[in-house]
Amino acid sequence: SGLKLIRHDPATSEEFTEIVKPLWVAEGQPFRRPLSKEELAFVTNEQMMCHLDFRYWCERYCTIAYDGVVGGGIGKLKLGASQLILLDLIGKIQAEQYDRQSRGETVDGIMIAAHKARQVWYTALARALQMHRATTIAHSRCIGVSVDDQKIQEVYERDLLAYDNLPWFLKPPLLYQEKNAHLSFGTNANKSKIGYMIDAKKGSLGQGSQF
Repeated sequence: SGLKLIRHDPATSEEFTEIVKPLWVAEGQPFRRPLSKEELAFVTNEQMMCHLDFRYWCERYCTIAYDGVVGGGIGKLKLGASQLILLDLIGKIQAEQYDRQSRGETVDGIMIAAHKARQVWYTALARALQMHRATTIAHSRCIGVSVDDQKIQEVYERDLLAYDNLPWFLKPPLLYQEKNAHLSFGTNANKSKIGYMIDAKKGSLGQGSQF
């Protein structure tokens, strides 16, 4: 495209987002006014940067509910030391998987058993990773699993909070929604979905599907 990608600091991204946010009306409808050249460059930059860089996306655009120990409320996900340790491990495994695939070897994916302590915020990171995947990578089939109805509702509500607060230029339309069961994004450019299941240990999870 001839566009040189820029790593805007979070404050600049927030400032530009607030400028372009009210210009959007609805999917398939014209803007309230045409985007300026600078605004269009910003939108294109953020779409590409967020597609390429999970950390860029989550620290600027992923909204979470803050834990009571840090004052509560909602805001952007600011990665802590424990989350960065896990994210670094995920990156190393991902690089290994790409190397194995390039050699024609079997690729297992990124599988980590995290026996976590309290307040390491791995659940928040995991939900952010999956929402990033579902909204930036077309035709992704994702699944969120927990142990009972109450826990899966919490997972679902975390995802919905993140989705609802995405700016229009990073937010695929929601085609179908069923509480605690399904989110499906519906454009020709996306068509990704997230399913939610309870692990009752009575059968296979997601049997007959690939996630």
